Amino acid sequence: MRRYVLNLISLLLLGIAFALYSLGCELLEEPETPIFADTDLMDASYSAGQFYFSPSWDVEYLVLGIFQNSIVTTGKRITNMNDMMGGSCTGLSGFNRGQVAEASLYTYSDASGYFIIGSPYDPSGKMYWAVWGFNADWVIISSSEQTTTTFP
Repeated sequence: MRRYVLNLISLLLLGIAFALYSLGCELLEEPETPIFADTDLMDASYSAGQFYFSPSWDVEYLVLGIFQNSIVTTGKRITNMNDMMGGSCTGLSGFNRGQVAEASLYTYSDASGYFIIGSPYDPSGKMYWAVWGFNADWVIISSSEQTTTTFP
């Protein structure tokens, strides 16, 4: 009798495991979290010298920020802007909606709060980056999760 109950429990657990696997294991994966609270999640990735992202139709202005330390936010504010080393944004040369080449990055100036035109940025080592988007009223409405990339 005891062996019968153990076999029944084993089959039940196996059935549950199969059901979770059939669902694509979505229940077991960590949820993706945008860097800013109360924003839509924007997909972002890096491959072969290119940053890719997918802003929604209502995003007017975009910023790609590369940080030397993990990005820290409170609400819709980055609290460690002094760690932002480079990136790019809407309106700068080489910035395309949805894609920026690594060769089109600029050095960021914490003092001025903007990218330095004529000062290319070449990330190296372990860096943290994200993309965020503003609507026409300059309200942050979309952001990617933080991504860690090790550059050559």
